[in-house]
Amino acid sequence: MLSNDGDALSVSESSILRRQKSRAHINFAWSSKLRWTAVLGQLCTVLIVHFSCGVDLPLAPLLGLIALTAGSNLALGWMFHGGLAPGSFGRFESKGERLMGFASALDVLNLSVLLGLTGGPLNPFATFYFVQLVLGAVILPNRWAIGLTALSLTSYGLLFIWSRELSVFSDPNQLALVQRGMQVAFFAAVVVVVYFVMRVGRELEARERELERDRYLRARDERFDSLITLAAGAAHELATPLSTIAIVAGELERDLNTVQVEAATLEDIKLIRQEVRRCRQILVNMAAQPGELSGESLHRASVVSYLREVIEPLHAESRIALTVGLALESAELEAPQKALRRALRGLVKNALDASALDQSISVVAERRDNHMIMKVIDQGTGMTPDTLAKSGDPFFTTKEPGRGMGLGLFLSRTVIERLGGKLRVESEFGRGTQVSVELPLCLAANPTPKTNDV
Repeated sequence: MLSNDGDALSVSESSILRRQKSRAHINFAWSSKLRWTAVLGQLCTVLIVHFSCGVDLPLAPLLGLIALTAGSNLALGWMFHGGLAPGSFGRFESKGERLMGFASALDVLNLSVLLGLTGGPLNPFATFYFVQLVLGAVILPNRWAIGLTALSLTSYGLLFIWSRELSVFSDPNQLALVQRGMQVAFFAAVVVVVYFVMRVGRELEARERELERDRYLRARDERFDSLITLAAGAAHELATPLSTIAIVAGELERDLNTVQVEAATLEDIKLIRQEVRRCRQILVNMAAQPGELSGESLHRASVVSYLREVIEPLHAESRIALTVGLALESAELEAPQKALRRALRGLVKNALDASALDQSISVVAERRDNHMIMKVIDQGTGMTPDTLAKSGDPFFTTKEPGRGMGLGLFLSRTVIERLGGKLRVESEFGRGTQVSVELPLCLAANPTPKTNDV
């Protein structure tokens, strides 16, 4: 876990909890918007019908019921957003269900009383019972939706027993007005249902994408933790036999130097010692890379210095065409310095390895809003679609045996994504590869300059 004074940069428990809450927030937010729409629609309908259409309505109780809906919406919003201290997902979900269920039941009762005062089942706006039922089925659990259905059927049945009659429904001269009311009620019900269901559906789809992203990050972190465990175990288990081989090979080389043996035999002994040192260095690298990523604190430095420190150790300046946009000259990055340098250097080294010795690669860095965009472009043979799909998997490599472990791109992607960035690989067989890195810049000391990148 990347840290700076204990602050985590990976997916934290609080961020996961916030995403777990998102379904309840989405449902309640749209339910609240619908209730405000209902308040506005009811108010406009009552005033227009009473004053413009000449229908005698009991204004005082109707306006009181509308005010009750508005007040209850404010109260429910305060209860939903207030008092929800960080805790278990179950407690949050249960409270959200209860509040939304209570709000839906209150809306059904409020609609029933409004209809009872304005003609009962003859009122065209009785169709809004179906609106309440559809929306309840979308946002409420099954038990609440069933309860809401029972309440709606009961309330609608009671309207036939008690309701205030309006002369407009029995006056043949007012038939055109009643028909217009039916059209308006049907149109409003259809628009509300379709619009609400579509918007909530899109919100929930976005939430599912976020959850899928969380699952991907958790799986990646589990693989990364497994890699750390593997590296530590391999280093521990192989350190002793490799040391023994190195000592025996050294003693054997000294003994053979005292007698007459073929030069090829001495070369073989030297090769053994060289390969042992190489194996030990591989183990050191396997343990060091995850270790730096997991425990290194954040360091703030300019983008230009980061890029220089990435390229200089490669000793291939003649093959690297570096271009840095003017807007990045004063920009800074805050990251675990060693881990980020190693991650970016690995991408550049991969590009060099993929290109012939007489070919150069391009490293282009530019600013886009508050992010650094770095592109590493090589002139190699590129990758097939199958190879490209596997390129980020750990221990997958297209290099010759002994030239790579298949961890470079995986570790680079892990570092960059844990810093809130993105890594994208684009390649076409026969036309080379482009790796794009996007990293957030430090904003406090780096307001976006007006100068454009060149």
